[in-house]
Amino acid sequence: MKIIIQLVLLSFVLYACNPQAGGDAGKDKAQSDSIAKAKRDSAGDEACKALMKAPGFETDTATQVLAPEPKNLWETLKALNGFFNPKQKEWIACVSEKGFWTQLVESNFAMYLRNYWGLWGDYKSNPLVRDFYRMGIWHPDDMSVIILKSYHRVYNNRNVRLKEQIDELHTWYRDFYHMGVDSLVLRIQRLARDS
Repeated sequence: MKIIIQLVLLSFVLYACNPQAGGDAGKDKAQSDSIAKAKRDSAGDEACKALMKAPGFETDTATQVLAPEPKNLWETLKALNGFFNPKQKEWIACVSEKGFWTQLVESNFAMYLRNYWGLWGDYKSNPLVRDFYRMGIWHPDDMSVIILKSYHRVYNNRNVRLKEQIDELHTWYRDFYHMGVDSLVLRIQRLARDS
């Protein structure tokens, strides 16, 4: 219930602060749609929790083998598809995108990916890190979220919308940290290109 309230409030604030928003009728419709979507996603994620309790769901990094050091985002998606077992894939098909990556971040699976694939490493020696630098993504946390969101989208036959994911992260850095992201992005892209 707390999540639904937070999502509703966040949706309302984001919509109310949007200078391009239409008249009151448009606001009411968009707010109503946003609330309905938040309720559907939350209810769906609750229903999916039963799948997480089923035998064979637990991620076991000792017996489940993750392909070592993929060279780009697309290879990470193939590696994850080979890693997740049928019970986990059933849950992935059921849960919302946000529920998916939130659960994997909270369960430390995202940290496991960052460490196992060396996302904290140097872009010169790690082709995957270099691939993300070329995209304008420099922080390993952001890399792992893009990997997880993209996998969920591909597995559920949705468009990855990679540029949109990257733009959302850059906007977040601009708004939250008040960073001049554009010059930083150009600099890291240049580093990756020249290496």
